[in-house]
Amino acid sequence: MKLRERSYPHPVVGNKDDVPGADFQATIEVITDPQSVIIDFTILNSSQTLRDLIRAGNARYAAHVECSATSYRHLFEFDTEAHRITLSADELKGNVEVNCFVAATRAIPNYTVEGQHEDYGKFAFSIKPFDILARCDGFQVSIDHDYTGFEQIGSILVIVSAPDAGEKPMFCDLGDDKIQVILSQKDFEAYQQIRHGTIARILEASVVLPVLMSAIETLSQDEPDELRWQRVVLSKIRQLGLSLNDDPLLIAQRILDLPLRRALSSATSLEDNVV
Repeated sequence: MKLRERSYPHPVVGNKDDVPGADFQATIEVITDPQSVIIDFTILNSSQTLRDLIRAGNARYAAHVECSATSYRHLFEFDTEAHRITLSADELKGNVEVNCFVAATRAIPNYTVEGQHEDYGKFAFSIKPFDILARCDGFQVSIDHDYTGFEQIGSILVIVSAPDAGEKPMFCDLGDDKIQVILSQKDFEAYQQIRHGTIARILEASVVLPVLMSAIETLSQDEPDELRWQRVVLSKIRQLGLSLNDDPLLIAQRILDLPLRRALSSATSLEDNVV
């Protein structure tokens, strides 16, 4: 589905000069990770008529998301000017088309919109449910799930339990082909329960990021022993156009593809679900 400028049987905000006295625009931000695609919508709607209709439940903002590669197609409706949708990563890939508009939710007899073109005069229109009342240019986005964060680091890093019981801080062992992150038995049991899904991205920022920083600092101070994790990290640093002289915090964040941003996004999503 792609909305184009055309002649509607009633004035549509954002369509040519149907309503020169009002504007309707949308912006989107797309965030991807191995499990999900998050699309944040921000709506600019200057039409008081439409805002009143939405407030009364007679119309809603709508976003149509369509992906030809996966045959995914869905219409999302919402009544706020800022809205987030979260989809599974396997639902969207490649080119994705997103269109935003305002649609009537029920019949509206004698419809007029403030600022409509003078050619409409004072003529009123009969609006049916699902009629489009505002539109803007659509978006073409490319969803790329090539990911360089937690999943790839998992090939050179393993989280294990301490051999003996007791309260212990997290520590790491850099002396083998894989970096070992060692948790107390109690912490490891908790980690096992929440390691998959959305919460994993928070673990990445709180566990993997500081451990990777420590490993990079070690590489910058010692001659590499050609352990596997050393080769992989050094190769990744070169691919990113960085060097061991750069800040270890910067390097680790770049390798993990800005883990804090995904952790904050995940935390926000969890908070929204609780509310």
